[in-house]
Amino acid sequence: MKPHDEAGNAVVEFIWLGILLMVPLVYILIAVFDVQRGAFGVSAAARAAGRAYTLADSVGEAERRAREAARVALADQGLDEPFSLHIECAPEPCLSPVRSPRCGSARRSRCR
Repeated sequence: MKPHDEAGNAVVEFIWLGILLMVPLVYILIAVFDVQRGAFGVSAAARAAGRAYTLADSVGEAERRAREAARVALADQGLDEPFSLHIECAPEPCLSPVRSPRCGSARRSRCR
């Protein structure tokens, strides 16, 4: 019986195995990076909203500026979906020099 020639089969098997292992790995990495992008976007939005709020002259303008700053920060990370912004100050009033607002989005991120 003549031995079967297996020249080149190792390359084919290596490529096939590489594809089988790389595709799930790529999906996992994409999912991890997407979660990280969301976390960074919410954190940046809360920080920007807090800064914009404290620099305003009136409460109405402060809320408008904070909402716009949060929207821009989320858009920078590709998060254009609707969001909610919650701003609270303890004790009142929010815009006094010794108070700092706490800002949070629907994803429970806070800024100080």
